[in-house]
Amino acid sequence: MEAARTGRVLGIDPGTLRMGFAVLDGERGAARLVESGVLEAPASATPARRLGQLFRALTVVVERTAPDCVAIESSFFGKNALSMLRLGEARGCALAVAGSRDLPAFDYAPARVKKSVTGNGNATKEQVARALLALLPGMATLAELAWLDQSDAIAVAWCHLEASELARRTDRVNEALASVRRGDGRAKPARRAPRDGRAGAAAAGPPAAAGTIDAAAAVARWQARRKR
Repeated sequence: MEAARTGRVLGIDPGTLRMGFAVLDGERGAARLVESGVLEAPASATPARRLGQLFRALTVVVERTAPDCVAIESSFFGKNALSMLRLGEARGCALAVAGSRDLPAFDYAPARVKKSVTGNGNATKEQVARALLALLPGMATLAELAWLDQSDAIAVAWCHLEASELARRTDRVNEALASVRRGDGRAKPARRAPRDGRAGAAAAGPPAAAGTIDAAAAVARWQARRKR
């Protein structure tokens, strides 16, 4: 029986020459790779033309796959100021596509993405790709990947699904705690086991009687019946 779908996320690894994308279906306890690839723009084109081409291509992906949200890798480091500027333009392009379709967008730092997939925030791109091969059986082999930008986008989508599942579990725990505080989720106290370890009728207490009785006399009568 197929697990219930809990969400579809479009992961994006931004770039103005190559923009990796990946679509994952979130399922309870698992994830399924729907589609992944790399959108490319010619290096000879002006920045405006490259961004326009990437915007149109990414819009087609959104229309084709119908994601519920977009997850984008954020980065605050670059080789130089120009590369950081271009990266910001690529992120703006991806955010613009998400905004044009009213899709919520989420940012994840590279270290968090790597740790989500490999357990190591300093893992290399190759290590992330190898880990994804084990996590997603339907993923292409490393030899079939067009660029590591593609596996990076898959990792960003995976990171979002993991973060969403953690948030859901936290919400359930908070709801349970709130229910206990209100008093409608109190557990009934467990019955104490008899000291002599006996079970059944022999371990039951003295029978209840209507009206006012002498407790000592009632206990004595109960013990006398047990000895018969």
